Amino acid sequence: MNLPRSAVLKYYCFRTCISIGFIAPIWVLFVKSKGLSYTEIILLDRIWGVGLVLGGFLVFGSLVIQLWESPVAREHATTPADYLAFLNNRYNYCPP
Repeated sequence: MNLPRSAVLKYYCFRTCISIGFIAPIWVLFVKSKGLSYTEIILLDRIWGVGLVLGGFLVFGSLVIQLWESPVAREHATTPADYLAFLNNRYNYCPP
């Protein structure tokens, strides 16, 4: 497949710009210019990271509980891991 050179360059520019290695230094310089110390920046970053992890856990955990309480789950699986494997096989099934 031959892609136009400009499309490939745009893709690599996009991938570079969304990587944390590109965004983090710009974010640190921005926050530093607002008067925060490096210690405050690190503390803010850790608080943000913990919030992301806890938020993701609460959302995903409630989703798993809702799925587990469905009648389909009780019929096809005995543990949450079995049910997740059942869902994976159900939605990613590729006939031979």
